[in-house]
Amino acid sequence: MAVEMTGKFIQKESPKSFSHSEMAEAVLETLTLPAVVSKDECIYCFESPYNEPLALNASPKHSLNICLNCFQATCNRHVPLHTRVTEYACDTIHSNYLTIAKVEKPKQENVEENNNNKKIKLQVIETSEDDTHNTIWSLQRFNGENVPRTVLLKSTDPDISSTALEKIEKILKAKSQDFEDKKNSWVLEISTCPHTENFQIPSKPENTVNLNQCSSCDLTQNLWLCLHCGNIGCGREQIGIDGHS
Repeated sequence: MAVEMTGKFIQKESPKSFSHSEMAEAVLETLTLPAVVSKDECIYCFESPYNEPLALNASPKHSLNICLNCFQATCNRHVPLHTRVTEYACDTIHSNYLTIAKVEKPKQENVEENNNNKKIKLQVIETSEDDTHNTIWSLQRFNGENVPRTVLLKSTDPDISSTALEKIEKILKAKSQDFEDKKNSWVLEISTCPHTENFQIPSKPENTVNLNQCSSCDLTQNLWLCLHCGNIGCGREQIGIDGHS
C-alpha cells in the first residue's frame, strides 16, 4: 500500500496474516494445564463424547468442547451460552475450544472363540480407553452465534508440530474431573460413634447364658444378644407378641 505525502510515496506495510496452524500454536503455547480437566459430560446437560462404531466416512454424532480458558466441557448446543456466561462473569470471552469425540473401536473376533477345545479361564485384564476408543479432536475458535467456527487444527492434519501435539495429548490424558468427583464421594471415613465411646462392659450375668437359643422360647435362629444385660432373645413377631428381643 502506497501513501502520497508531500510529493513523496511512502510504502506502508500491510498487516501480517497468520495461518491457522500459527494461530493454533499461539493458543497452545500460552496454556497452563490444571491438575484435572472436565471432559466426560457437558456442564449444562448430560451430553457425552462417546459414539458407537462409525460407518466409513461418517461423522461422530456426539462430541464435547473443552474450553481452553477454564477447562470445562460443553456440548455444541451450549457453547454460545458458555461464552456469554464467561464474558459477563470473567470479563473475557472464552472462544478457544478443543473439540473431542470418542468413537468405539470395532470389536475383533478372537480366533480362540471358534476353538471348541479352548480352555476357560477367569482373569482381570486392565484396559485403557485408548484400547477401546479412537479419539478425534480439533482445535476450534468460536466466532459468535450463527457464525461458522474457525478450525485451527485437526487430528487428521499431517503436519502437526510436536509441541502442539504434546500439549493436546496432555489435555486428553489429564485426570478426569468427573472421575475425581466420584472417587472423592466414595472415600470411606470411619468415625467413632458416641454410643461406643460411652459404652461400659456389663457385669457377667449370674446364670450361664445359652447363646444358641432364645431365653423366652425355643427359637435357635435370628438371635440377639443384649450388650447391657446379656440376655439372648429372638426377633420374631407374632400376633400379640412384639418379639423376645
